[in-house]
Amino acid sequence: MKTIYYMRCRSMINYLKEVRKQKGMSQAKVAVKLGVPRTRITKIESFDRRLDLLETSQLTRIYGLPLAGIEAIIK
Repeated sequence: MKTIYYMRCRSMINYLKEVRKQKGMSQAKVAVKLGVPRTRITKIESFDRRLDLLETSQLTRIYGLPLAGIEAIIK
């Protein structure tokens, strides 16, 4: 079942994926920094797994983004 937030979640994941690519970081490198298997990043970026708040916070830190600014970007 899709929630009313489904499209916003997809927008946020797409945005984080683009930032990762712009920073020249591979999924494997991000996974190492998070201490998780690379497949977790793959599943997140292919919308097979949702991000939780802690993961979102960690990714924004790794990418040098302000967590508070994410909401404005994914309207």
